[in-house]
Amino acid sequence: MKTKRDSGDWWWLVYAAVNFGLLAAVIGLGFVALLASLEIALSIGARAIWQAMGETVRARYAFATLRNLWLIAGGLVLLVAIIYCVNSYFKRWRERRLLRVNLVALAAELLILLAASLLGVI
Repeated sequence: MKTKRDSGDWWWLVYAAVNFGLLAAVIGLGFVALLASLEIALSIGARAIWQAMGETVRARYAFATLRNLWLIAGGLVLLVAIIYCVNSYFKRWRERRLLRVNLVALAAELLILLAASLLGVI
């Protein structure tokens, strides 16, 4: 049996504040995770490029191409994740289930940062 929400029910304010804070953390940490993943890709890619081509002009172009392609692909993935999280926030900003969406995004970003720190690139 559903009951009417009384005027003293203020839990939706708590959920809205927590969801907004998590959304801000997802956006901010997303850019840091993108840069950390770039460092991972460049450290692995530089070793492969160096072994294949040595110190040549083509190796420098390959390194720059790797960096540019990684930033384009990673930026698109980050953009899609941010759009999805913001869209979910505006649709369900009062609901508790939005916490899962933001926490999954934060967990993915923290895993990227953990991998970067374990590899020693940051």
